[in-house]
Amino acid sequence: MRSVIVAALLVVPSVAASQETASDTLLTVNHYLDWEQVADPQTSPDGSQILYTRRWVNKIEDRWDAGLWIMNADGSKNRFLVKGSNARWSPDGTRIAYFADGEPKGTQVFVRWMDAEGATSQITHVSETPVNLSWSPDGRSLAFAMLVKNETPWKISMPAAPEGAKWTPAPRIVDRLHYRRDRTGYVEQGTTQIFLVPAEGGTPRQLTKGDFGTSELGGFGAPSYDWTPDGRTIVFDGLREADADYRYRESYLYTVDVQTGAVRPLVTKKGGWTGPVVSPDGRTVAFTGHEYGTFSYRADEVWTVGIDGSGLRALTTYDRDPGTVRWSPDGSGVFFALAEQGTSNVYFAGLRGGNRRVTDGEQMLSLTSIARDFNAVGVRTDPDEPADIVRFNLRRAQPVNRLTNVNADVLQGIKLGAEEAIWYTSTGGAKVQGWIIKPPGFDRSKKYPLIMEIHGGPHGMYNGAFSYQLQNFAANGFVVLITNPRGSTGYGSPFGNAIERAYPIELGHRPHEPVRGGSGALSGHRLDEHGWADRRPAVHLRLFRRAVLGKAGAMDQAVVARVCRQREDADAADDR
Repeated sequence: MRSVIVAALLVVPSVAASQETASDTLLTVNHYLDWEQVADPQTSPDGSQILYTRRWVNKIEDRWDAGLWIMNADGSKNRFLVKGSNARWSPDGTRIAYFADGEPKGTQVFVRWMDAEGATSQITHVSETPVNLSWSPDGRSLAFAMLVKNETPWKISMPAAPEGAKWTPAPRIVDRLHYRRDRTGYVEQGTTQIFLVPAEGGTPRQLTKGDFGTSELGGFGAPSYDWTPDGRTIVFDGLREADADYRYRESYLYTVDVQTGAVRPLVTKKGGWTGPVVSPDGRTVAFTGHEYGTFSYRADEVWTVGIDGSGLRALTTYDRDPGTVRWSPDGSGVFFALAEQGTSNVYFAGLRGGNRRVTDGEQMLSLTSIARDFNAVGVRTDPDEPADIVRFNLRRAQPVNRLTNVNADVLQGIKLGAEEAIWYTSTGGAKVQGWIIKPPGFDRSKKYPLIMEIHGGPHGMYNGAFSYQLQNFAANGFVVLITNPRGSTGYGSPFGNAIERAYPIELGHRPHEPVRGGSGALSGHRLDEHGWADRRPAVHLRLFRRAVLGKAGAMDQAVVARVCRQREDADAADDR
C-alpha cells in the first residue's frame, strides 16, 4: 500500500439526508427554480446595442423558456424584447432574425424590425427544427440548417388498421452505425442541409443536397458555415462521402454556389477541419482542426486557407483547443477563446504573426461577437460569479466589464462554499489539476463526507468556474472534489491521449489512478491496490450514490450503480 500525504480533510462514512432542508442562507435545489441563464450575446453592427438570450425555468410546464433581451453597450437600459433565442443582427442593423415557437409547430424563423414599431414576421413554416441562422451580406436572405429525413421504410405488408385503432408502431429499422446519442436517445435518420429563405418570407430553398455526414461525430450535428462578402458563396464543413458514417474522425471544407448549388472541395487534406469563417475581404477562410490520425484525442489548432483552396497553413501551435474563431474587423487575423488548464481566455492569431493572449484570469470567458470598434462581448464566469454577459476591448488592455447580474436576487444573502485549486503528482509523475469546493463555514478541525465528481467524455475539461450543482452539494455539508485526470483536454495532446486503448471499463483501472490520487490526497488514509482507504472507499459510494444519482444521466447512473454494487460486494466479502 502507498502512503498518501494528508491535505486537510478526512473522509468518513456518514448517513446522507434524503430530503434537503429549506434555507435562506444556503444554496438549495429549490433556489434553482428561480435561476436564470444567459447566452449568445450579439453586438449591433455599430456597437451601440447588445442582444442576448436569457432563459428561465417554466415552473408550470417543467422546462426552460427563453427570451431575447436588449441593452445599451454599457449595460444600461437592459430590458426584455421578445420571446425567442439566438438572435442575429441584419448587416445594416435595422432588423434581427431569431428563433421562436411558431406555426404549424415548433421552432420557426422570425424577423423583427428594430424601429419604434417593432413589426415582426414569421419567415418559415417548416416541419423540422431550423438551426445555425445567418443573414446574407446584402440582408435579402437568411440561411439556416435543417434536417432532411431519410428513413428506411418498413417493407413488410401489413393489413390496414381500422379507423381509430391503436396498433403497436412499426419496428425501428437501423442501418447506420451512429443511430443513438447520449442524453438524446434515438436520432432521426437523415442529413442536415443548408437552406435559404427570403428575409421577407417565402418557401425555403434547399441549397445543399446528398446523404453525407456533417462535422460532428456520426453526422448528428448541423454544418458550420459562413458567407463570402459578395454573397455568392457559402463555405461549410462536413464529409460528402457515401461512407461518412464510418469515417467520423474526418471532416473537410467545401464551398457551395448560392445560385446554382454547385459544390466544390476547398480543403481536401485528410483531417478533421471545422468551423469555417471568411475574412472581411473574402480572400481567406479561417477554421479549426487537426491533421488526420487514429488517435483518441488530438487538440485542434487555428488554420487558414485561400478561398481558392491554396495556402493551407496553421496559425497556432498552442496544442490547446480553440473555440469558434472570429475575424478581426480589419482582417489582420482572428480572435478566439482557448481552453487551457481549467480556464478560458481570448487569444489573437495574426496572418502575419503577432500571436498574443488578449485576456487573462482564472475565468471561463467566451467570445461571441465583435463590433467594428474592436469591442467584443461574451459570457464570463469565475469561482465566485455565475455566468453573465460581459464586454471587453480587444485592442486595449482593460478589465472585463460585467453588463448583467441576472442571479443577484437568488444569491442575495446566500453563503457559498470556498473553492481551492489543487495540483498533485499522479502515477508516472503526471501533474493533475483539480478543485475543492468546501461547505460554507468550513471548519478544518471537523470531518466531512466527500463527493468526487468525475467528468465524462472521456475527453473533457473541468474548470474552476461557478457551478450551481457543486455549490449545492457543498451547501449540504459535502466537500466536493473535481479533477482533470489523464484523458482530459486543456493540457495538451499527449495528456489527453494518454488513455487511448486504455479507457477504463470499471472504476479502479489504471486510467483512473489520477482520480483516486486526488481523493487520496484529501483522505489522510492509506490506499490499497483497489483504491479503498483502509478498506473503505476514499469516496464513500453510498453517499456518492445518494447525492449524485438523482441528477445523473442514464450512463452516469449505470456507472455509479455498478461501482456501488462492487463496493457492496466487497463489504459483504469483508463481513464473511
